[in-house]
Amino acid sequence: MPTRPFRVLAAIAVSGAVLSVTSGCGSEEAPADSADARSLADRARQVAEAWDGSAAAAAWRTGYHSAGETVQPPIGRARDLPGLPLDRLVGTAADGRAVTVIALHGACDDGAAVKAFETDGSVVLAPSIKQRKRDGDNICTKQAIMQRVTVELERPVGDRVVLDALTGRPVPCKGMRGITP
Repeated sequence: MPTRPFRVLAAIAVSGAVLSVTSGCGSEEAPADSADARSLADRARQVAEAWDGSAAAAAWRTGYHSAGETVQPPIGRARDLPGLPLDRLVGTAADGRAVTVIALHGACDDGAAVKAFETDGSVVLAPSIKQRKRDGDNICTKQAIMQRVTVELERPVGDRVVLDALTGRPVPCKGMRGITP
């Protein structure tokens, strides 16, 4: 009978050791020095430079948020970068130092990551995937999975426009729908 408590304690110890070792496996986001991460950062800077001081930014700040192409964005969609555009902006923290967006990722990805690049006139959000799952035997479907992601900012959003680095457009502000927190 004294072996049962020993087995339970041994199982707990082994489980804890496995969890502590495996929790550090992989990285939560793409490495900062990866080619995709550098390309996405470059793209975010290009979007910010194109928007800051543009006619589209001026129209956006006056409250004209056309659903059509009346106001032409100063930069088009990035076609050579991996990832899916942001679905929508769902909220801003009370102090303005964080925004929550719905980001998309594939069924075989470990989740979405969003990095912010800030200028005086804009906040450019660069969506990416955390890490591709490495299961070679699993079949991946093509559906996009919605995930709430909160992005911390260096300073409050204020009247800066929030842009998607992939589309080059403002992130639509649609609030929550069809997704649980």
